Amino acid sequence: MTFISHCLDIPEERLDSRDFKLADSQQTRLLDIKKILQRVRAWFDTQQQAVLWLDTCRIQSFGNCTPLQILKQHGENGRQLLHKFIDGKELGGYE
Repeated sequence: MTFISHCLDIPEERLDSRDFKLADSQQTRLLDIKKILQRVRAWFDTQQQAVLWLDTCRIQSFGNCTPLQILKQHGENGRQLLHKFIDGKELGGYE
């Protein structure tokens, strides 16, 4: 499974189709992921590490969900919560 199909919860085969189009919610999720990765990139040595954080880091204050799970489960509210979490980390907060 590719990272994109994983993020969007769609079969990888659909990505290969010429007729494939993203739903509005999928476009929004990809933009949210991009913005979050841009914000946290400075925390890591590589972009790959930032992507790994998005997909695997369990955040205790969010019920041990990963940032990607938070986006998938809570949409716009999840995006806002993650940006507040990132704000706190940038101000020296910790979990």
